[in-house]
Amino acid sequence: DWSSDVCSSDLIICIAKGNAEYNDNGTMVTLHEGDSCVCLGGQIHGIRNASDTENLEAFAVILLY
Repeated sequence: DWSSDVCSSDLIICIAKGNAEYNDNGTMVTLHEGDSCVCLGGQIHGIRNASDTENLEAFAVILLY
């Protein structure tokens, strides 16, 4: 399933393992192991596993000012 949310805070997403499809404010990009991305407050984001056979491991840092 694919879902997208509007960030209420700045968010950094890091890909620890695997590949991800990332909705970057309406632009679809592929993220690979070691990549990271930033979603600013008020922007749209969504992430999902790009593989049917490999697990995706990712973590997010939510910046609360």
